Amino acid sequence: MDGNFGIVGGVCEILLQSHAGGIEIMPSPVDAWPSGSVKGLKARGNITVDFSWKNGKVGNVKLYSEQPRVVPVRVNGSVTRMKTLPLQPKAAAAPAADRKG
Repeated sequence: MDGNFGIVGGVCEILLQSHAGGIEIMPSPVDAWPSGSVKGLKARGNITVDFSWKNGKVGNVKLYSEQPRVVPVRVNGSVTRMKTLPLQPKAAAAPAADRKG
């Protein structure tokens, strides 16, 4: 079981690293993944991170947290300070009686 979860953790570390000093997004771009996007990765401090990339360059970064704050973020080799957005409420599942299927 550890091996199954270990690979997921490894992939998450390729995409996002967070330390006490801030967040680093895609610190080592992967040639086999020229473009893509992720939503819902968690960084330290309960920050949710969404971003996309194309041709190895990160774009469209969004950070969410319960309380707005400014966080240092390294993206494409440069450090910037980004303000977090309010967390998006999770959609509630429909009660079983209301589900179609």
